[in-house]
Amino acid sequence: SLFLPEQSESANSADGRVCPTAEATAFSFDQVDSLLADSFVAEALDLMNVVEESTLALATDPDAVDRLFRAMHTMKGSSGMMGLRSANALAHAAEEILSEIRDGRARPSVALEEALLESKDILAAIIQRFEVREDPEIDVSAAVEKLRVSSRQASSQARSADPTPTASAGPIASQGGAARAGSSATLRVDLKKMDEVF
Repeated sequence: SLFLPEQSESANSADGRVCPTAEATAFSFDQVDSLLADSFVAEALDLMNVVEESTLALATDPDAVDRLFRAMHTMKGSSGMMGLRSANALAHAAEEILSEIRDGRARPSVALEEALLESKDILAAIIQRFEVREDPEIDVSAAVEKLRVSSRQASSQARSADPTPTASAGPIASQGGAARAGSSATLRVDLKKMDEVF
């Protein structure tokens, strides 16, 4: 059966978000199912290829961010199932910033691309260590922080590039006034004629 080690407490990031701990902790292979492990490694390596290709295409392919998000989301889930805390924490941090880009709250940047590629290299190293049964748990806190710094910069760039327009009340007020004036004109009634009718 799949070995699911007991999870340590989550860590709070500098901006208040909660994520799995990025600190390295000991990993045990004693109860890891070999077939599930092999399947995980094959899928995870494929995901890393997607991450690299999509990161390099961020500036030119509008669908690249969706592929990146799905790859990191899947990596987060599968590494969590295998009990790989460091890989889970790093994929989780990458997924968060990719979600912000998808929602328009952040914009891709060179710094973000570099942080994503660095995270991909670290994740690939973790996968390879896991494959050869070496302790895969390494400290990824520096890589997680680099992602968060690039996320804050990308969010700031998005706000600067898309300022909220301030609507002018002048034309609207004049149009409303014209409409009200037209309405009052149509409601004028000759009271003498009204008396004759009723």
